[in-house]
Amino acid sequence: MKSTATLLLLLMPAAILPASAALDHERALLKSDPAKAAAEFGKKAEANPDDPWILYNAGVASYAAGNFAQADGFWQKLAGLKMPEELKHKAWFQMGNVSYRLVQNQIESAPDAAVSRLEQSREAFRVALNHQKNHEPTIKNLKLVEGLLERIYAKLAKRLAEESKEVDTDPAIEKLEVAISYARQAESMNPYSPVRKQERQEMEKLLGQRLDERAAREERIADTRDPQALREDFPPESLNQPYVQNTQKNPDENPEIADARERYNKALTDFQQAQTLNAADQGAKDGEKRVQEKLANFLTKAGHAEQRQAGAEVAQENIESAVEDYHQALNHFEEAQSVEPEHEQAKKGEKEVREALEKLHLKQGDRMAEKGVEQLKEQQPMEALPNLEGALANFEETQQANGENQAIQPRIDKMKALLDPLLTKLGQEAMEMAEGAEAQGDPGQAIEGFETAESGFEKAVEMNPGNTPAQQGLQNAQAGLARLRSEMARNAEQQAQRDGNDSRNQRSFQSMLSRVKEEDPYREMTARQSRAQRYNEERDRSLRNW
Repeated sequence: MKSTATLLLLLMPAAILPASAALDHERALLKSDPAKAAAEFGKKAEANPDDPWILYNAGVASYAAGNFAQADGFWQKLAGLKMPEELKHKAWFQMGNVSYRLVQNQIESAPDAAVSRLEQSREAFRVALNHQKNHEPTIKNLKLVEGLLERIYAKLAKRLAEESKEVDTDPAIEKLEVAISYARQAESMNPYSPVRKQERQEMEKLLGQRLDERAAREERIADTRDPQALREDFPPESLNQPYVQNTQKNPDENPEIADARERYNKALTDFQQAQTLNAADQGAKDGEKRVQEKLANFLTKAGHAEQRQAGAEVAQENIESAVEDYHQALNHFEEAQSVEPEHEQAKKGEKEVREALEKLHLKQGDRMAEKGVEQLKEQQPMEALPNLEGALANFEETQQANGENQAIQPRIDKMKALLDPLLTKLGQEAMEMAEGAEAQGDPGQAIEGFETAESGFEKAVEMNPGNTPAQQGLQNAQAGLARLRSEMARNAEQQAQRDGNDSRNQRSFQSMLSRVKEEDPYREMTARQSRAQRYNEERDRSLRNW
C-alpha cells in the first residue's frame, strides 16, 4: 500500500509534553530505549490514572515502542477525562493515528475487520480539526483514511452485490440493502466520483428488481386467501410463511384475512420502495396500482362476510358475537377506504354497519333499561344497577354511532337520573358497613366497604358533579381508606420488627391487604369496558359486596 506508506508520522520524543517539570530523562530514554521509556511511563500512569498529561505521555511512549494496543488503551482513558485545551488537538490526533496503526495490516486481507477502526480514526481526526483547523498533518491523514474507507466500502458493496445474484429473493434483498449502504458510504467519501455514483445506481436497480419479485410473490399468495373461510378451518401453521405472526389487528380476526392484508401491504411497500430506487420501473408502478385495488376489494369482501355473519348472530340473539363481527366489518370497510378513498362498496358497507350497530345498541339499551326500571320498582337495587349501567353504555354507543339521533340524549339523561341517586344510596350503605367493620376491629372488611363506597360515589359524581352528598361521601370514603391503609402499614412494620426483620416473615401492606380482601366483584364489574361484556352483567354479577 504505497499510498499509505507516508500516513501517520511515527511520534518522536519531542511529542512528550511536560506535566509541570522538565522531562529530559524521559526524552533521552525515549530515543535510546523506547520500550523502557514506555515501561516507566506505564508505571506513572498506573499511579496517576486521572492525570491527562501522564496518560498522554504514556501513550506516546507506548506508540514509539510499537505497542499500539497499549497506546490506544492510554488514549482511550484520556478521551474519558476532561483535557486541558492545549492537549485536545494533540490527543485526538494521536488517537486517529493509533486507530489506523492497529488495523494497518488488515486493510487488504480483512477489510471487514478494519472498517470499524478506520471509521474511528476518521472521527478522531475530524475532532482534532475542530480544535486546530489548519493543522496540515491532520488534514493529510484524514484525507488518506477517507480514501482507504472509500475503497473498502466500494469493495464490500461489490462483493455483496455479486453474492446476491446467487441466492434466493429474500436473502438477496438483505445483501443488496447492506451493499447499497456501503456504496452510499463510499460515495459520501468521494461525492464527485461518477464511478461511485454509477456503482450505487446499479445496485439500487438490482434491489428494485428483487423487490418487484418479492412483491409479485406476496401478491400471488394473497390472491389465494378467502375472506369467508372459517377460523377453525384455517390453522396458522398452514400459512407456510412467517408474516402472519403477530400482525393481526384483532386476535379473533379470520387468519386468512390477516395474512392476505399483511401480504398485500408488504407487496405495496416493496413496489413503492422499488420506485424510489428506480423511477423508471414501470412494473413497480403498475404493481402498486394493481395491489391497491386488490387490497381494497379484498377488505371490502371481508367486511361484507363479517356483516352477514353479524346479521345471523343477531337473528339468534347472540348479541355479544354480533357486536364483535359488526366492529370487525367496520374496521375492514374503513381500512379499504384508506387504501382507496372512493371505494363505493366499502363506503356503502360502512354506512350499513353503522346503522345496524346503532339499532342494535338502541334495542339492547331499551331492553336493559326496561328491566332495570322494573327491578327498581320491585325494590331490587342490586339487580337493577348492572342493567341501568348497561343501558347507559348502549345508549352512549348509539349516540357515538349517530350523533344526529335526537331520541338518544333523553334516554341517556333518564339513565343518569336513575343511576345518580341509586349509586349515592348504595355508596352510603357501603360506608355504613365499612364504618361498622372498622369499629369492630375488622380492617379488611372495612377497606372492602370503603373501596366499594368510593367507586359508587365516584360514578355518581361523574354523572352529576353537583351531587353534594356523593361528593361528601367520596371524601369520607377516601379518608377512611387512607386512615386504614396507614394503620395497616404501621402494623406491618411493627410485625416485621417483632419478627426480628426476618425477610421470610415480613409482610408488606399489599400482601396483608390481599389476605383480607379476597374479592371485589363490584370493582371488577365497573372496570369491564368491552362492549360484549356489558350485555352479560345481569347474568354474571350479583354484586354481593353491596
